[in-house]
Amino acid sequence: MTMIPLVLLGSLWISAAGSEDCHDQGQVGLMQLKTSAAVKLGWGKSSPKAPAQSTEGATPADTVRQFCNATGLLDMHGALQNGGDAAQSSMEETVLQSVAQTVEVNNVDKVAKDMFTMYICVRWVPDSVFWHLARQELAADLLEAVVDKQKHVEQAIAELYQTYKFVPLLCSNNINVFEDKDPQDHTYFKAFEGRISRLMKWLHDHGNGTVAQKLASADEIFCGSANMNDPSCGRKQKFDEWMNRMTRGFGSWHWDAASSEEKWSAMASIFASFGSDATGTPDWTKDMKTWKEIFPYHSFVSKQSGMPSASSPSSKQRFLACFGKRVASELHRRPSGRYVLTDQNNLGCHGFWDAEELTDMLERTVALWRPPTCQMALMTYDIKRKILLMYSQMSKTLFKALPSMVNDEELSERGLLASAVEGPGRFDPSRVVENSVHYVDGMRVKAKAALRWPVGCEPSWFTSTNACDLEVEEGEYGTVQNTEGKLAVVWDQDEKSQRRLVRAKDVAVVPRGWGPSKTLSSRAWDMVSGIGSSISSSAESLVASLYSPRQTSLAHLFSGSVSKWIVCPIRNDADLEALDSQLGVEDPAMQDLQEEAYSSWTGHSAAVPGQSCTTPSFNAALFPKSQSCEISELHSDHPEKYTQNGVAEPFLCPAKALLPASEQLDVLLAKRGQCFLHMTSEQLRHYQWMHNGDFPARRQYDRKPNLPRVGYELIKLLRVPESGAGEVSYARSCSPDAMHRSPRFCRATRFHNKWATLTEIASTLGSAAVGSVAMGTASITMTLSSYGQILSKEGSAGEKIKESATYLGEDLWDSLTGAGRLMTSAATSAVNSVAYELPGSKQRQQRMEDEIFQTADAALLLHSLSFQDSIGSSGHTSNSKERYQRYVVTMPCEEFDPALEYSTKELWSRVVLKMIQSAFRNGLADALSTPVPKLTLRGESRLFLRENSKIADSDWLTYGASVTLQGASGEALAKCSTQSWWACSGQCERSGLSCVPKDKVSTNGFWRSADPTLISTVAPSSLPAATDTNVYGISVSFYCGSKSSFKDDDSGPSSGPLLQCLEEGVKTNAHLRAASPWQLYFPDEVIVVAVFSSLEEAQCTEVPGAPGKLCSGATKVPDLDAHLIPGDKKSTDGVYQGMRSGSGFPKGTPYEITLRPEDLLEAAGILQRL
Repeated sequence: MTMIPLVLLGSLWISAAGSEDCHDQGQVGLMQLKTSAAVKLGWGKSSPKAPAQSTEGATPADTVRQFCNATGLLDMHGALQNGGDAAQSSMEETVLQSVAQTVEVNNVDKVAKDMFTMYICVRWVPDSVFWHLARQELAADLLEAVVDKQKHVEQAIAELYQTYKFVPLLCSNNINVFEDKDPQDHTYFKAFEGRISRLMKWLHDHGNGTVAQKLASADEIFCGSANMNDPSCGRKQKFDEWMNRMTRGFGSWHWDAASSEEKWSAMASIFASFGSDATGTPDWTKDMKTWKEIFPYHSFVSKQSGMPSASSPSSKQRFLACFGKRVASELHRRPSGRYVLTDQNNLGCHGFWDAEELTDMLERTVALWRPPTCQMALMTYDIKRKILLMYSQMSKTLFKALPSMVNDEELSERGLLASAVEGPGRFDPSRVVENSVHYVDGMRVKAKAALRWPVGCEPSWFTSTNACDLEVEEGEYGTVQNTEGKLAVVWDQDEKSQRRLVRAKDVAVVPRGWGPSKTLSSRAWDMVSGIGSSISSSAESLVASLYSPRQTSLAHLFSGSVSKWIVCPIRNDADLEALDSQLGVEDPAMQDLQEEAYSSWTGHSAAVPGQSCTTPSFNAALFPKSQSCEISELHSDHPEKYTQNGVAEPFLCPAKALLPASEQLDVLLAKRGQCFLHMTSEQLRHYQWMHNGDFPARRQYDRKPNLPRVGYELIKLLRVPESGAGEVSYARSCSPDAMHRSPRFCRATRFHNKWATLTEIASTLGSAAVGSVAMGTASITMTLSSYGQILSKEGSAGEKIKESATYLGEDLWDSLTGAGRLMTSAATSAVNSVAYELPGSKQRQQRMEDEIFQTADAALLLHSLSFQDSIGSSGHTSNSKERYQRYVVTMPCEEFDPALEYSTKELWSRVVLKMIQSAFRNGLADALSTPVPKLTLRGESRLFLRENSKIADSDWLTYGASVTLQGASGEALAKCSTQSWWACSGQCERSGLSCVPKDKVSTNGFWRSADPTLISTVAPSSLPAATDTNVYGISVSFYCGSKSSFKDDDSGPSSGPLLQCLEEGVKTNAHLRAASPWQLYFPDEVIVVAVFSSLEEAQCTEVPGAPGKLCSGATKVPDLDAHLIPGDKKSTDGVYQGMRSGSGFPKGTPYEITLRPEDLLEAAGILQRL
């Protein structure tokens, strides 16, 4: 698709003759029409005016004319003279005009800002001007019409219009953001807003007026309000024309629908009414005049295939809005054409819109470009950077070309340049036959004896001059290059690369490729012969020793320096306040751009934002060992201030482009062992630090400090997606406030019995990972890498994962990181959900995950990690703006292991809550009535023996677990039998297919537990994959109180019944969180701390005659198995021998875990969810 504006040159038509030329000449006036409306809208640019006191619409050139001291400027230019006042004044005006033009034209900043310009076009009809253009396009065979263009030109042009093969456009002047300043506000954007507002008002007043209606009526001749090339409309047209032919002889019954030709003719009639000589009503004439005033420029779009129907505009969709400058090529014309043309830039166009839609789009454009959105600031920086780096590239290109250019100069001095430039001809190697040997150009030879040229010369041993031009020693190599039918060789060591005649007996043919590395002569000959493109070492040495060092020295001077052009001295009577209202500030990014541009010579490596960190300027004592890492510098009112309803909007914009959020987070992720201060969504809201990155038309950066607070949490980055797509995962830790006031609950978990192998800790992680989506691979890998120190710290995350899988085995690794853990979750839930599932377990697990693991959009997360404070103005210019430093805050957290913390809390909270659940289910309703209830869980192994068997596996163990509450006691368990299929005997009840005692607590105070979680905790040998034959025994003591009441040196408070503390704690905590939802740490928050201890000794009991292996190292207790039911002591082929209970801590038992009051109440069945 070609979009071309018409540029008419008046002089083109001076010599035109004939009626058609006269008619065309009449169009020149129409197409050059620029009247007062354009001036009123402020789109045009007036000619330079004499200096004035007013600052209205001041450009840099205006500033020079108004405030520069012309006499001082003349002195700076060395042009003072004594030719009288008139001559002096003339010279001053000349120099002043030269400087004014330079600041306008030779201005990178202005070139960048001139990119912020737009124009609008309206889809017109082929009026008389476009009529001539369309005829030219047809004559040049650039467009094809379905009708005979020679006989029915009007219909042909109408068909081109109807099928969108030829789309006429009228376009406005460009509307530039940085064209002139508002007289009251003294900003560019306010003036731009005014011009757009006036244009929007014009669209409202005229967008549906008489001209607009007539434009639409031309389109509606074929298909009504739909697009003119609608397929259904085309099918109807073909049907009508078929019916016309079929009913032609039917008289009054003739179908008589309008044919395509008739409709094209009707179109052409409407087109004619838009001509300059057409007459109309006063309203039509007035409306037409303002349309041509607003849209003075004629353009067209031509496309051989037309527009697809699905994307063609309807009759009212006539407007385009286009970003960028309009002219996109040199002036040109068609063959035999009578119009000067130029390509029109349409890359930034959008539409087609109706008048109301265009008004909305213009309003949105203004909203998006407002200075507080930072769109202009960042795009201006990007454009300016590209321009300046392009200038730098010019120097790099020159110095890259210097060796080849110096090489050509050397070839020129030796008379070889012309041959080198001309290059070789076709391959036509000459042959010489001597002594029956064929010598062909390009063959390699070596000297059989020492040779000298001229032949017979002798070297001089007593003078510096040598009688011989070339000496070749025996064994040196050369290339055959015959001359005039005689054998000749170009020797490798010959700097002149001349063909030297030799005798066949003096040389020996050698294989192609033999010989030393190429010397200057051979490379030079290659260039002449076209074999290669090597550059001589002397040329490279000259550039390396002479030119490059000079550029490097200059680069070291300019890199990071401040360079200023002294434009002019200021007039003595100048109003400095008025001057400052026209002046801007120095470019804050210029020094960085200079360092980047000269980095090829200086070796400068730009600092990556966030990589370098320093001691913070805020109160560092509240944030121990913290550092601040700058990620950007923002300037107020950048690039200029912005007011609404006379009130200045406080905003900031970055001085230079920021790293994309994902890249910036990747820089922070590399800071291993560091956590970052982070604001939660509630804190962002409460402290009004809002993120508008998803809404680019809103203010992006507030001009206000956002200082770190001790109440914000610390987080550890876990994973940043490589592609930038997807969410960033992170882990949450304590706030500095909580670390200071309640360090006990912020330290890394301590363990009684740590894991001995990587496989053991992996199994623990795997148990917690079941069903957990939040505990991702990154956190698991981090734990394994940190704990085992097996994985390479230097390897990538993918390599670490691979190593982990290799070391642990694929099955275990899949259970940790793959779909296996989700499948395991489903299987486990199916087994445990009915009998042993804790109430609210899914919600509790989700809460625990959320308390540690989170994900967030990269931009939002970076914003919530960012803090800022004013660092004042630079003071470098009279208008220096306030600057803000934006930074992140780091604190060491090497011991924070999120996967291990989560795994420990999830597993062991499940254990202790199930112990409480077990106590209440077994009738101990007062289990939480003491100040510090203590529950004990012990593993049990039961020995069975096959009778009369001597095989090795004649005995075996089964495993179980039992629980007791400190102070609990019971009676002997009833012996149960089944009276009928539905009833049990005596003090028994049905459990599944069996009868069990109603009273669960036995005389030894224990009750049996069949909960798989409890059994596997203290009897890991019961697990199919376990190899540990030991069983364990632990006790858990429960303490309840406010966080502040827990000290480091004791277990916890112990006054009042635990149940009372729990019930009051639920209410207290609910109030605290509702009153201050943004707070993370509450000293008065009520928590429960479960403290673990171990059973010190193993116990056993044996039946008479037992082999004795159960009691090795254990204390015998007669009623140890009193809580067992008959089924526990039965086996299909073995006899019960006795039982042993466990002692000591299971692997990975923490010192303590923290719970919420509602966790215990819900496990006990006292507090229930709906």
